[in-house]
Amino acid sequence: MLARDNWFNEALEPMKFLEMHPQSIYLTLSLLSLLTGGVLGLMHRGLAPDVQPAAVLWRIGTLMLALAGVFFAFRGEVPLVPSVMVGNTLAMMGTVLYAHGLRRFFGLSMPVWPYVLVAVGLIALLVFVAWYPMYRARVIFASGIMATHMIAAAIWVFQRRNLELEVSGRMMTGVLLACGVIMALRAVTAPFTDVPSPLAPGWINVLGGLAGAVFPVVGTTAFLMMASERSRIRLQRAAVTDELTGLPNRRALTFAAQQGLAEIRGGGQMGLILFDIDRFKSINDTYGHEMGDRALAHIADLLRAGVSPPAVAGRFGGEEFLCVVPGAGLDQAAALAESLRRRLDSSPLVLPGRELSITASFGVSTVRPEDISIDRALARADEALYRAKAGGRNRVEIDC
Repeated sequence: MLARDNWFNEALEPMKFLEMHPQSIYLTLSLLSLLTGGVLGLMHRGLAPDVQPAAVLWRIGTLMLALAGVFFAFRGEVPLVPSVMVGNTLAMMGTVLYAHGLRRFFGLSMPVWPYVLVAVGLIALLVFVAWYPMYRARVIFASGIMATHMIAAAIWVFQRRNLELEVSGRMMTGVLLACGVIMALRAVTAPFTDVPSPLAPGWINVLGGLAGAVFPVVGTTAFLMMASERSRIRLQRAAVTDELTGLPNRRALTFAAQQGLAEIRGGGQMGLILFDIDRFKSINDTYGHEMGDRALAHIADLLRAGVSPPAVAGRFGGEEFLCVVPGAGLDQAAALAESLRRRLDSSPLVLPGRELSITASFGVSTVRPEDISIDRALARADEALYRAKAGGRNRVEIDC
């Protein structure tokens, strides 16, 4: 029987973390926060330039959380008023800076209300520490404000997450939400719990301290994952995106056309529209290369408005553009080309004090079942484009 009791006690040994001394918890919080802040500081220069301001805010928030842990750890050895006031203020500022850093990460401005909450919390602490000492009221205000910051940040990340940040965004949302719920639970249960002591800190206080100790590590890991995923996706996009126009580049267009080649052999259709800006060299020579770039960007805007999925339109090279139109026969592709020609002809580039008329010549072809590669269809579209140029420009010619 004694052996069984010993075995049972040993099995429950891991649960004794709830009996940890508060000073140990807060010192652990401080150490972990300092370590993770240091790691983020070392990696700062390796982050993308637009992520670095967010990382600075995150690192300052981590430092504030670390300093808050120090004040909480030595509460019994430091006068109550400064230890509680400074410790809780640093903790609230730390969470608001975490939220601010995430807003900055997504390119969003920070609303004023989270900082107003910190000011309200500071006043409440002053009242319930110096004038009317009330432990439970202090916990309700401080924990409630920190919970609000973290839950709001979780919502912001969840709303702004996208396919690129699906994994890291979900991780950050989960970490923020979990810690926010724990702090909210601490605020809600405060009126019904006893005032803690070094020998009986209370399970919710221990849990809250552990959450504060774990969050800097897990949260910073999620932050770095978000930064890494953003950089990776940007590199992938850069490989298939034209830098000037933001449209798919030659590689992306060729890949889209090659994908449609298999459908052609299965009985489907695919049209190709190749067009070239008329007298583009004279635009550069007369107005300068900057105006030529603006003309290309102008056409890119018209393509975004005039070409819808599953068709893909992009810059094929120089002043040449290509539209890949899956499911389109020669007549359908020619109709789209004529629509784009008219749209461009009736939409001059508006400049300060003048308008610059831009036209283009179009060549249209379709991919045939006997084409062994997409190059043959592109060559036919190019021949049709040449005929459009020779026939007077600003017109559409189709593959004969």
